[in-house]
Amino acid sequence: MSAPYRIDLSLEALARAFQATPEHPALDLHGGVAPGRPAWVIRLRGGRRVITPMVWGFPPPPGREQLVASARNLDSTFWRPWLKRPNRCLIPFTSFSAPAGASAALRPANAGVAAFAGLWRSFEETPFFARLTSPGDGAGWAATMPVVLTTEKAFIDWLEAPADVAVRMQRPPPPGELVAAGADRPDGPR
Repeated sequence: MSAPYRIDLSLEALARAFQATPEHPALDLHGGVAPGRPAWVIRLRGGRRVITPMVWGFPPPPGREQLVASARNLDSTFWRPWLKRPNRCLIPFTSFSAPAGASAALRPANAGVAAFAGLWRSFEETPFFARLTSPGDGAGWAATMPVVLTTEKAFIDWLEAPADVAVRMQRPPPPGELVAAGADRPDGPR
């Protein structure tokens, strides 16, 4: 897999899966996603879920040049302002790359679409997002593991819960929630 994660759903299927309204239906952003590139992101606007394109990677702190693709230390003054409900988002995926030593790619065990927990912000009128990560799970993710959300309850909790509840969601997925992407896959939304 060449991109860190994939979203292999049409915008219409994505909208149904996340009960969200597309804001820019003319754009075609499915397929592989990589830092610095646009991707579909789901956030709350006016109390409803909307799907909007954003660039993967937060603008860097002073003194750095590279976009920051992952949020790790939520106690940091860099991330703390973006933990508020309006700045939390869901980053849909159907599979994602694992680091060397783990299986080549992982997907949700339920064969559906899942989401990474994410944070977003606008900078110079462009929306950017970062994927939330947690400490490694000891199964090939030595440093960090994306925070994976696979249920409607988890989607609601991440988007709507108070910040102290959302912070407690920063953990690797439970065993069995992800499987190798090449494993037999029941029909899911396409």
